[in-house]
Amino acid sequence: MDRSISENKKKSSHFKYDERIVLEYYLLGKGHFPKITNTRELAETFQKSRRTIQREIKRGMVEHETSTCATRHEYNADFAQQNAEHEMTAKGARQKLTNDIDFLERISKLIGEEKHSTYAVIQNLNNEDGWARRRGSARRRSTTI
Repeated sequence: MDRSISENKKKSSHFKYDERIVLEYYLLGKGHFPKITNTRELAETFQKSRRTIQREIKRGMVEHETSTCATRHEYNADFAQQNAEHEMTAKGARQKLTNDIDFLERISKLIGEEKHSTYAVIQNLNNEDGWARRRGSARRRSTTI
């Protein structure tokens, strides 16, 4: 019996929410799904690498306390989805402006407290003594090694 849920699909490493639900059903033996905990079998079923399955199970593992005060660990698709979405927010390059905190605070004060427009902020900073030279020299220093 072929249990593959994705017959002719390209092998992708990311789990989608519906795949997480099916993985939860397999791991817990819910519904009409047989209980499968072997990562090799799950990898064949989902057409993903065994390591991807292991990471996904780790991502969605939650601890439940039973009525006898014992704890048990089980996979939760909703928790795994929230965890994956949260991890996706941390991707990408860091903003370059965050390197100069004083500059950010000055801009924040001009816009927030003094209610300047962005054009007025630029004009104000241009009129301040040395901010443009300081910014330019910092840029030059970072490019020469």
